[in-house]
Amino acid sequence: MIGSELAGAVCFLAMAGATGSPAALLGLRVLASIAWAPMEPASNAALPSLVPEDDLDRANATITKAGIAGCLIGSAVAGVMLATVAASFVFLLNTITFFISAAVIYSIRGDFRPRPAHRERMAAGFAFLRRHNVLRPVILAYAVTFIGIGVSIPAEIVVADEFGAGYIGYAALFTLWGVGGLIGASAGNRLKHQPQKVKVIAAASLAIAGGLSAVSVAPVFAIALLGMAAGGVGEGLWDVTQTSLTQRVTPDGIRGRVFAASNAAMQASIAVGLLVSGAVTATIGASGAFAVAGAAAAAATVILLLQGVGAEKRTRPGPKDLAISDAESSRHASGTPPPIEVARTA
Repeated sequence: MIGSELAGAVCFLAMAGATGSPAALLGLRVLASIAWAPMEPASNAALPSLVPEDDLDRANATITKAGIAGCLIGSAVAGVMLATVAASFVFLLNTITFFISAAVIYSIRGDFRPRPAHRERMAAGFAFLRRHNVLRPVILAYAVTFIGIGVSIPAEIVVADEFGAGYIGYAALFTLWGVGGLIGASAGNRLKHQPQKVKVIAAASLAIAGGLSAVSVAPVFAIALLGMAAGGVGEGLWDVTQTSLTQRVTPDGIRGRVFAASNAAMQASIAVGLLVSGAVTATIGASGAFAVAGAAAAAATVILLLQGVGAEKRTRPGPKDLAISDAESSRHASGTPPPIEVARTA
């Protein structure tokens, strides 16, 4: 995690000196994304070693809310700085935040070294997700939903423009999604005692579907804003619930790989959505793009209800019964079939 923060700081420091070259900025931004990619999987994997199991949901909700709040505040600060000072100062400020984050992480004490059996298994996380009866449909639904979200993101600018709201309207759409995320993350903590976690994720997916669909048919801009807020609630709730579920059912030795695989699936899915968004929006309009995004989230809800909920119900109550041992996870990573089902049936 410290290495990711320091590498990111170097990239943004270089960007401060390359504001006159769009190509250089793009290249450095790609490098910064690569450098920071291990951060989220590593932090999610380390959290169960830092807090008691009963506090996982609260800790995940706090981290999610902090990330959303930081994004909202950072965007506002950047806007003010761009209007008052040179763009290079924005990158310099971001560089400082990376160094501060690295220092905070360094202050954390604990043994987070991976077990030797899993160090060489780069694909172990994908193998685990593929074989786990509950996480498999959750990740599939996650990927489908984020393809839709990827389609909708560029269309937000067109929606704001069609309603005559301009860049202020686009900022409002972005902000309301973030505010919804804060509410959803808080709800994820309040629902921590709900035994059927996949049902909570399905409700989150339904909220995303309803919110995006509302934007697609909004007669006035206020309805579009409410739709974005509803979608944000769903994403915040989904993030906290899925993270807590994965932490509880994944063995220590392979948890980082599993989160890395999950994050890779999300990033790849949103990239697919972004790639086709221009063509979709040009063909059927921004409202159509949001309708496609809503339909994708609705399809994800169906996947969760038909596959995920049933798989979770067939397990014994409690997260320990959804989990598998480190020995079993090693077999999954190597491709050796396990002697029993991953999610044990009653």
